[in-house]
Amino acid sequence: MTPETLTLLGGSLKALERHAVEAALQHPDAAEFWPAFACYADPIIELAGNDGDAHEYVCARIDELLIALGKMDPAERQT
Repeated sequence: MTPETLTLLGGSLKALERHAVEAALQHPDAAEFWPAFACYADPIIELAGNDGDAHEYVCARIDELLIALGKMDPAERQT
């Protein structure tokens, strides 16, 4: 992963964190939260690509964010 890619993904993940916190507050019901979260997370995952370091980095950061928000059990961590 190049430094430029890391910078781009890092910035996108910081924005995702802000949006995810807002979505969690505005949509406490899981049926409403997940679509709102996916609108922001899916483009970042696509940007990272299907495999490799960038993909693993993004998935790990998203898992940690969801765990911190109480939306994911740590035992379900994929990476």
